[in-house]
Amino acid sequence: MAITKQKFGAVLLLDALGAGRLDVEGSTQFLKVSQTFRESLRSVMDSISKHGEFLDHETRPVEMHAFGDSVFFAWEAGAAPDGQYPITDALAMASVASTVGLAWAVRKGTLFRGALTVGNYVTDGEVAIGPAAADAAYWYEEPKAALVILTPQAATQWEAALESDKVGTSKQVLADAFTEFVVPLKRVGDKRMWTIPWPRHFSVQVETDEKEEAAPRQVLLEIFEKMEAPPKAGVILLNTVKYFDEVMRRFPLDKIAMDAHDSGMRDAEALMRMESGEHDDEHEASGLEQLKPDRS
Repeated sequence: MAITKQKFGAVLLLDALGAGRLDVEGSTQFLKVSQTFRESLRSVMDSISKHGEFLDHETRPVEMHAFGDSVFFAWEAGAAPDGQYPITDALAMASVASTVGLAWAVRKGTLFRGALTVGNYVTDGEVAIGPAAADAAYWYEEPKAALVILTPQAATQWEAALESDKVGTSKQVLADAFTEFVVPLKRVGDKRMWTIPWPRHFSVQVETDEKEEAAPRQVLLEIFEKMEAPPKAGVILLNTVKYFDEVMRRFPLDKIAMDAHDSGMRDAEALMRMESGEHDDEHEASGLEQLKPDRS
């Protein structure tokens, strides 16, 4: 009988856009991307912990549960010496670790939207439920773009923690972990929210890839051109391009610091390339409609 345990940590729930319409071959590729995503999280988390950017934080195993076209990730936060859970550490670490997988997934033609939160959850190793899981579940399908938001509940805790004196994580890491964006949402319209800035690392990946000759934005548009989906999905792609442009306006490539944790990110990317094997040069269809970029 599985042992049920209550935990406190970061919970990330992702929705693979268009994956529900994939055939068997496409579904197999989606699961492969999800598994490699998990391995990248493990690799990056291990590396950034060793480099000491997240003080008093013990690396915990990443849990993953896949159901349909959704993927649930959770990792328990290690308590600080004073017994308090480092909320900023849990969220910033989740963001830094996730951005590699999110960027890589886009390059493979799989777009995710989702929500990140922090709090209590209960798991038996196969199923995870509880307040944090419910919070992420409420928000993860809301964005009308391929981006991951910090839930309002988590954002409140994040902002409160930043204003306190109990921030052990590097200020630079905290500053880079999230960026604000006016996110188009299904139920409540446009709302300014914190997001995981995956376009930053997407651009770094493209710029450091010897096989890529085009600029990062052009590479993104070419990926979108190869996608097939219902007409309404074009709005999602257009919103995603707007998000990409806004993030890169704030974080130009020549100002992106390749900090110590980037060595771990490169390790994760090497792992993902190895895991993807013969698909390295292919962009798998994710079920989104074609978007014709304006090249005028």
